[in-house]
Amino acid sequence: MAVFSSLWLYRTWQRTPSRYQRESIANRLRKQLKKLNLDTTKFLDGQSIEDLSTDEVYVLAKVLPDFSQEKRLQTYKAMLRDAIYEGYVKPANSLENFKQMREELDISDKQHDAILTELAQEYPELFDPRKQWNVENTLRLDSYREMLLETILNARKTHPDRNWVSDLMKAFSEKTSNEVLEDLLKNLSPKARNLVQELRQEYGITKDDEADALKHTDPYQLWKTIAERIGYLEQMIAQEEKELRRVFQYIDTDGSGYISLDELQTYIRTIDTYINDEQIEKMLKAADTSGDNLISFEEFKAVFKSLKS
Repeated sequence: MAVFSSLWLYRTWQRTPSRYQRESIANRLRKQLKKLNLDTTKFLDGQSIEDLSTDEVYVLAKVLPDFSQEKRLQTYKAMLRDAIYEGYVKPANSLENFKQMREELDISDKQHDAILTELAQEYPELFDPRKQWNVENTLRLDSYREMLLETILNARKTHPDRNWVSDLMKAFSEKTSNEVLEDLLKNLSPKARNLVQELRQEYGITKDDEADALKHTDPYQLWKTIAERIGYLEQMIAQEEKELRRVFQYIDTDGSGYISLDELQTYIRTIDTYINDEQIEKMLKAADTSGDNLISFEEFKAVFKSLKS
């Protein structure tokens, strides 16, 4: 034990608080870059993003040609939202805490203020002074949300005739409420409802906790629910790219080789009419790593590849 303690001390004694902050924010940037599914192979020389040092992560963000200004703002917004949600920063001091990140991503203070205003409108609970946000609470709510979704999706297998995707889209969204979730849960079997109640007890979930957890569903989760609804994950394991290209071409009605927002809306509404424009736009942005407001086949494939992992 003394040896390990000495090793830890040797590695960390020279690190300053500012260095820790730089590393922490770099890890957030690393996480967002992975989500974007950008083509980094030619820059990493066989390495993965996880292998990069703090400074190398910042350099990578600067040299990636597909990391457009729109993607930089999208990434910064996601990082800022997560940092507030996890209690790492408070809205009032985020300008100072994220100063170095803005310099690295070429984002102005004015753009930061605009993003903060957007977050306050989209996630008012994050700016509620009565709520305390911290990493432990975030992990608790994230884990509960994942287990709740898994329970509902498992219940769907015993009720394949029900339009689950409509209910899921309404419940797992920024505009959810306890009433919306209860409407969904009352259609589950008694066994499934008991499982949900056990989850609530295990994670100590209050009504406010539940609403907060569901409002922070990642846009990728919307893709996953759609994939579950059309049974695509199972098909993809068996037929891989051939089947995926067939689905892509079906959505790409004009044969341009890209899926536009209109085409995505048309396709998704053939599955479910209750998914709103805002949710579909978020799905497109989650897949559109090039920032051209279109989904190429490679981007489409990357999304579904990420769902398998």
